[in-house]
Amino acid sequence: MQCKDSEAQTRHELEATRYDKYVLRKVGRARASTEAGRVWSNDVVAALFRARREQVLSSAE
Repeated sequence: MQCKDSEAQTRHELEATRYDKYVLRKVGRARASTEAGRVWSNDVVAALFRARREQVLSSAE
C-alpha cells in the first residue's frame, strides 16, 4: 500500500511540474502578446494556473 501512495504522490508531483512549465510558457506568450500591443494579463494567467496547480496537489492528499 505504501508503494501505491508514493507512486500516486510522484505522479501528482509530475503533473504539478508539467503545469509549472505550462504556466511559464503561457506567461512568456502573454508577455510577448502585450509587447505586440495585444492585451493579455500575465497576472491573470499566472493566477489561473496557480489555482489549477493547487487543485492538482490537493487531490494528491
